[in-house]
Amino acid sequence: MEKTNENTLGNVILKIKGVPETRPWGCFYNLAQVFDDKGNETRVKLIMVLSGEKISLQYHRRRNEEWTLLNGSAIFVRGDEEFPHPGPVFFVPRLIKHSIVAITNAIVLETSRCVGKFSEEDIVRLSDRYGRATAC
Repeated sequence: MEKTNENTLGNVILKIKGVPETRPWGCFYNLAQVFDDKGNETRVKLIMVLSGEKISLQYHRRRNEEWTLLNGSAIFVRGDEEFPHPGPVFFVPRLIKHSIVAITNAIVLETSRCVGKFSEEDIVRLSDRYGRATAC
């Protein structure tokens, strides 16, 4: 049986099955994978970005993302625009640069729709405060 992790993020208690993938800005959990009849993958993640931290400015070659801010406060970045009060579903098309900046601890539900199999290697980091940029 898979272990349930209980995390506290501010005044929110999360009970999640599985192991978090840690990053310098926080962590994420892979919640679900769905494959269509053409082999394309959709992945659902729960992302936790710590207060004052930021996900790298990045884009993806093969996937679109939809974000929903579940708790906390964050600025969503898409292209050259910042959205301090994102709507219920925030769409990021593939090849468009994007980032999340946490004002307070932020919990974001991400749905990624990929052409083909999903891979974290699909990330092209344009800038990153943690020294992980991959593009010039």
